[in-house]
Amino acid sequence: MSLKAVPKPEKRIKNRALSKAMREETPYCERCGAPGYGGMHHIKYRSQGGDDIRENLIRLCMRCHDGVHQARYDWLELVAIVAKREGKTAQEIADIIGAVL
Repeated sequence: MSLKAVPKPEKRIKNRALSKAMREETPYCERCGAPGYGGMHHIKYRSQGGDDIRENLIRLCMRCHDGVHQARYDWLELVAIVAKREGKTAQEIADIIGAVL
C-alpha cells in the first residue's frame, strides 16, 4: 500500500497582511458583536471573482459565518456593515466589489 501526498489546501485569503491587520483591528463579529473566531468572510466570494480587499471582507463569528453560508442572513446586511465601517455608502461598496444591489 502506498500513500500519496496530499497538497496543503490553499489559503482562502491570499493577502495575509490585510487579513491579520483586520483581525487585530476588529477582534469581534461585525454582525453580532461576539468574539470573531469564525474568521474573515468574503462578501463577494472568491469563486465569483471577489478580491481580498477591505471592502469585500467582513469579520464574522462562527455562528454568523455559518449563517451567511446557509443563507440565513441577507448579504445586503453585510454590505451595509462594511459600508459603515469604511465610511462609504452601500452602493459605493457594491461598485467597488463588483456586485449589484
